Amino acid sequence: MSAGSIGAPQLVPLLLRLERRPGALLPQIEAALAGHGRPLRWAITAVEPASSGLLPVLLIEAVVLTAAQVP
Repeated sequence: MSAGSIGAPQLVPLLLRLERRPGALLPQIEAALAGHGRPLRWAITAVEPASSGLLPVLLIEAVVLTAAQVP
């Protein structure tokens, strides 16, 4: 492989805090995970209730597949 090429895929554990917006939930989660790689699995593990006009926050644990960068 040449310098800076893409290597074997890697499994990366991920913990996200997602501010829950109005509307469908699944597209919000998928969009948040897509920025980190291809999601293999995910789960909402906790919800912090809304307070003082703030939106609720979801804690999402996931495993994403990313392409490793080879120096």
